[in-house]
Amino acid sequence: MPYPRILARAEKARRFPVRTAFETVARTAVYDRPCRSSTPPSRVRGFGGGDEAVTTVDGLWYLADEAEQRAAQAYHRTVDTYGEGQLERTYRKHVSRGRFRTLAERIQRSGAPYGAHTLVYRPSGEVLLVRHEGVDLWVLPGGGVDGAESFRETAERELQEEAGVDAVYDGLAMLNRVEITCGGHRTWGVLPVFCARAETTDTSIADPDDEISAARWFDPPSVPEDTRDREDLIDAARAVA
Repeated sequence: MPYPRILARAEKARRFPVRTAFETVARTAVYDRPCRSSTPPSRVRGFGGGDEAVTTVDGLWYLADEAEQRAAQAYHRTVDTYGEGQLERTYRKHVSRGRFRTLAERIQRSGAPYGAHTLVYRPSGEVLLVRHEGVDLWVLPGGGVDGAESFRETAERELQEEAGVDAVYDGLAMLNRVEITCGGHRTWGVLPVFCARAETTDTSIADPDDEISAARWFDPPSVPEDTRDREDLIDAARAVA
């Protein structure tokens, strides 16, 4: 392996570590507190606090730690299977306690809080976007992992449901990291975006969740302003087209 690639691999291992079982257990001895505080209480039931100690161990900390482990495994498995994304971005989300639990549970199951997506392009350079009424934005086709699906299987299914376009997949356009926080709680997950060359261009929507209202092709410079992560999407489209 050329020396620059060795350095790149070492840097990725630093950013996406897989901890040992001992390290995971050591980090789960933490305390219950609301998301707005990161300071643990001085007394915890079962740790010598006596009758006055009423605080219990917080399951969110254990869940967040498990999610981190799953995310690191998913990242390395995705790189080994599909190669490295042409672009990588880090997105940061500060959410409510309930939303944090929901996203951490998704990561614990699959490694991905928002599933897998596809950047579909025509030979002419146009890219496919769908209108998601739930978030009121233009977005890439994609969605949550269903059961034991691989990320690519998820991306292919979602593309058919949301746009009905046939495409030939060709590795990853982006492999992003999503960092999620809620006060003192934090975890992260992967956001894989596959690239695929369109074989058909007529669109049809069969979204079982009825969240997609339109599917259209756009030249990268003409991508609507109300497009999720617009600048990153344009950069990725130019890189793969």
